[in-house]
Amino acid sequence: MSKGLEGQSANQDRFTVQSGSLPAIFSIDAEAEAQSAATRQDIIEEKLAKSMYLETNYQLLNLLHSGDIYVNDELTAFLEKMLDKMLQAQPELKDQLRIIATRNADPNAFCLPNGVIVVNVGLIALLQNPSQLASVLAHEISHYKKQHGLKKQKSGKEIVKDENLSSRAGLYRLLLFSREFEFEADAAGLTFLTRTPFDAREASKALLLMKAMSKDTMTTTLSSIFNNEIFTVDTSYFGRKAMKSEMKKSAKKTKSLITDNEESSETHPDIDKRALALNEILASLNYTPVTPELEKEYQAFRYKAMFELCVNAYNSSDYLNSLHQAFVLLEKEPENLLANEMVVKNLYWLCRLKENGVLDDYFDKVNINGVVSLARLKLFLAKSKSPDLGKMLYTYVKAKNEHFANDEDLLFYLGLTAEMHLGKDAAEIQYRNYSTKFPDGRYSGYVAHKLN
Repeated sequence: MSKGLEGQSANQDRFTVQSGSLPAIFSIDAEAEAQSAATRQDIIEEKLAKSMYLETNYQLLNLLHSGDIYVNDELTAFLEKMLDKMLQAQPELKDQLRIIATRNADPNAFCLPNGVIVVNVGLIALLQNPSQLASVLAHEISHYKKQHGLKKQKSGKEIVKDENLSSRAGLYRLLLFSREFEFEADAAGLTFLTRTPFDAREASKALLLMKAMSKDTMTTTLSSIFNNEIFTVDTSYFGRKAMKSEMKKSAKKTKSLITDNEESSETHPDIDKRALALNEILASLNYTPVTPELEKEYQAFRYKAMFELCVNAYNSSDYLNSLHQAFVLLEKEPENLLANEMVVKNLYWLCRLKENGVLDDYFDKVNINGVVSLARLKLFLAKSKSPDLGKMLYTYVKAKNEHFANDEDLLFYLGLTAEMHLGKDAAEIQYRNYSTKFPDGRYSGYVAHKLN
């Protein structure tokens, strides 16, 4: 039986969701909550603090309404368990901090001024173990405990008052202040982490993983995936010069107004410096490593997070990133049905865009984030001729349909790709096969229309 791909389905490769009411975090009185938080702090004037907290609460509600937040799901429950274990070392924060997960693919986490820690599913997919995630959470908790959000508001207001923020000196002061907060949160977070049931040695590794995101994440070549007796991948499409040009286009670098040094225009300091500083601090603490908890559970959630990225991207029509993620998953588990379905579905829609002459326009809006294998896949699809891609797609789907003989989705897409490459008469054969095998299938209405 095929696995459903619409929405958030309950199967072994996706996060399961329980029914129930919204968590209390989303039903607060935003006005009263902001006023209470503003009164408790003594860093900035109460009126400015209330405005900041109120805006934060509204942003949280907007995030909920966007559908980007996982609600009543097993990932959030796991994150709450992790946070609870960590806060045994700082019990005074238990009533102040809450945690949520989002469908955002960006490998990031942040803590809002009201104590809500937001973790993107992309971060879970990237980090290799629970200790690395704990180090990120410890960093964000330290931002909250040291009230960096309020202090940044105060520093920004003072700089604007004292001098023009657009001046080089004013901009430098504001950026430098932000980077000092990052080093401070790194140090405080690491010290906190040494008191938790997670391995503090993983903190610097978590940072370096962020920097390594641009590596070639696919080891399987496109030729080994697509080559067959009637189709051969033209590897000249992604030669060295083409790849260099593509990677240059995808780079998101901003020159500084101050020194033309990329680091000086960022609010976060250089990752290598931060990782080195963490290792130096840890060495000075005479840290005794522990056996980290939740290792097995984390690996299961990381695996599901990878599928979430793939399916979420597909549901957002980000077919290229979804296709790439599906290939990465298939390298780990070639017989996984969902990953195979996702390759077929994404390839089909990319070929349709190519056939309609809008693939280049579509690719202009796609962010490859400096990932080499993603750039290679993009160039292959962009430069191949539409009839060749149609031929490749049909033979690929046909082989997958034969391998997974009872899969509803693959049989239906075999009909679609036959129609694209071979015409309606050839497609009719596959549509009739589908109608016979799955008379009440999810695509039966479309198939009936095609057969009439």
